[in-house]
Amino acid sequence: MLARYVISISLLVFLLVMADLPEMYAVMKTAAVWPLAAAVILSLLQVLVGAYRWQVILSPKGIRAPLASLTCFYFVGSFFNMFLPTVLGGDVVRGYELARYSRRATDSVATVLMERILGFLALFIICWVSLIFGFRILEGTNILIIVGVVSAVFILLILLLLNARLMAKILSLTGLIKRWNVEARLQETYKSLRSFTSSRGVLLKVFVISLLFQFVGIIYTFLLSQSIGLGVPFVYFLIAVPLIWFIMMLPISISGIGVREGAFVLFFTQMGVSIENALLLSLMFFALRVVIALVGGLIFLWGGYRRKGLQAEKE
Repeated sequence: MLARYVISISLLVFLLVMADLPEMYAVMKTAAVWPLAAAVILSLLQVLVGAYRWQVILSPKGIRAPLASLTCFYFVGSFFNMFLPTVLGGDVVRGYELARYSRRATDSVATVLMERILGFLALFIICWVSLIFGFRILEGTNILIIVGVVSAVFILLILLLLNARLMAKILSLTGLIKRWNVEARLQETYKSLRSFTSSRGVLLKVFVISLLFQFVGIIYTFLLSQSIGLGVPFVYFLIAVPLIWFIMMLPISISGIGVREGAFVLFFTQMGVSIENALLLSLMFFALRVVIALVGGLIFLWGGYRRKGLQAEKE
């Protein structure tokens, strides 16, 4: 954990040293207000879409939870994302909250995992389809190489998950951990995850919702860029942002800090954007996530969302 904090801080400091901070401040002062306001609204809307997607994917498991409770779980998960490894740390918290609510830990975790897998698939579909329309603007960049490498990693991970025998062997290695019955719990979770294959209609619906979920996130990232006048075509965001989000999942940082900023600089400087503006865009994106996290922090401190959810289920 300490190493991740060191990596995050080191990467961020390195980029800040490279950038002209007074220039970043000058650009930030002239940012247009309406795109920022629209981006905030869309980021809140994205949470609602995500909560609805989660509710849909719970149905094959027979877990019924009010949309309001799931929305609160989503916000709370975003709050803990600020402190946990990668930007997936909040998923652990969401799974934990749902497990407390449903009393079905294995299925709760499996729904969060499947939701995330379909979310990643939606991201790559958006990226791959957008390449057809934005191929020409990539001339003179190495974006296609990055697309190929990152896509290959994603495809390999999916193939790994689909290979039951290989996964069984990998999970058996956790038997070395004698405490908490880790191997048995992971085997049960993987079994629950594979059981979704019998609910193809639900998976298709969740995938379509995931496309909307990811598209909303890309739009508000584009709006942030518009507020500081980057002038990068929207189709480039459809190609680059999914890759940036996937790179942020690397388990080497805290909340993606440092990795996210480096990825934004890597992708947007190739489109003629200055290091300062690319870094500023990344920090503005992070600020939006902080807004969501603060809402989640307030909900977590309130704590009444758990009681209301339980009451609604009993009724």
